[in-house]
Amino acid sequence: TGDPTLEPSPFFTTLHGYRRLYAPEG
Repeated sequence: TGDPTLEPSPFFTTLHGYRRLYAPEG
């Protein structure tokens, strides 16, 4: 899923974490 809570990977946490903050619908 790429969720930073499920995948504590630095890359995914930054990428998806950033996008979920600015685009929670996507």
